[in-house]
Amino acid sequence: MDSLREWIDQVEAMGELVRVAEPVDWDQEAGAISYLAGKTAGNPAILFERIKGRSARRAPSPGGAW
Repeated sequence: MDSLREWIDQVEAMGELVRVAEPVDWDQEAGAISYLAGKTAGNPAILFERIKGRSARRAPSPGGAW
């Protein structure tokens, strides 16, 4: 894979991507959602489509970094 976009496409095709379309707070809700996803069987990748106060989408790394 040459880009994050390709990785996202591949993970989505495998059924392992969760898209969060509702607006979320980056400092509270996104962190909580990421934490809970890490505790979920299969540990799905998450793509936040709308983060309040941010102009771009975010996909946190498994370690929780933005």
